[in-house]
Amino acid sequence: MARAHALEELLAVSEQAFLEEASRLVLAKNEAEMARAETEKIKESLEVANQRLAEKVRELEVFNRLAVGRELKMIELKQQINEICVKHGEKPLY
Repeated sequence: MARAHALEELLAVSEQAFLEEASRLVLAKNEAEMARAETEKIKESLEVANQRLAEKVRELEVFNRLAVGRELKMIELKQQINEICVKHGEKPLY
């Protein structure tokens, strides 16, 4: 009888330990799922930010081409002005 009582106590302790471990595992699973969902949100936010950044880069590339083209044209025009000045016996302006 004492042996049966000892086995029941051991079973009760083991059952309690099992339930506690199961609870910890459920909590850990829930935390992992929440972390995974948060990671997915962050990933989506980064994708949107990357798309916006890529668009800004394209806009800056267009602006850069226009600005460089303008500056090259300005250099060309200044050279032409200098050539006209020299042709007319004047000192080059640029």
